[in-house]
Amino acid sequence: MPHLDCGTLVDAIRRPRTTNRDLARLQRGLLRSIHVEQYRAAKPIDAPALVAIACLVVSWFQFDTLVTDLGRVEISFRFYHFGVLNSHPGLLFTGIGDGHGFATVGFALVCVAAALAPLAPLLRNSRGAWLAGVVPLLLIALFGGLLYLKISTDYFSTQAQEGSLGTQIVDLANSVTNRLLGQAAKRVHIAIGGYLGLVASAYLAVRSLRAAARFPRDNARRDLPSPM
Repeated sequence: MPHLDCGTLVDAIRRPRTTNRDLARLQRGLLRSIHVEQYRAAKPIDAPALVAIACLVVSWFQFDTLVTDLGRVEISFRFYHFGVLNSHPGLLFTGIGDGHGFATVGFALVCVAAALAPLAPLLRNSRGAWLAGVVPLLLIALFGGLLYLKISTDYFSTQAQEGSLGTQIVDLANSVTNRLLGQAAKRVHIAIGGYLGLVASAYLAVRSLRAAARFPRDNARRDLPSPM
């Protein structure tokens, strides 16, 4: 975007062929440039946003997000376990063993990147950078919704003809699996980490959307008068 200042406006006024329409366009461009510079000079990340990001990290990595109550035994899961749970929903009532370490670390890195996404305006103060603040909420909605859908769908399929022995076996397997998962789902409840992460991510998303909506559009170039 070209730099507009009072000197540019004075020079345009002195031009013999400058029209009132050109002056009006230049004035609008000058005011918009001032608006852009003032907006970009403001602090992109304030204290409440930093607190929300800290709460988000703590809720995902330190607090339990889901807890399966099996009577005398409780199995807890944190949000960075959701990648494995989406691949193996049956682990809701058996727990995640050591055999899923690679997948757990991989999704944990995704969570770290998503939690730090609202800091993007520190690197580049633009509309797109502000929109990165909705990433944590989208991640929660995506993997939480997928986990719910996978629990409520069939896990086995076959191309056998209807009524055949293969189809009956598959139906039985689906029935048993869904019954087990259904019983587990009734005992699964959201823990403090789930609520804290949802509140923090919702705050960051609303803040980012409002900032992106207020971000000035780079239209000052169109308000420059044509060369004389």
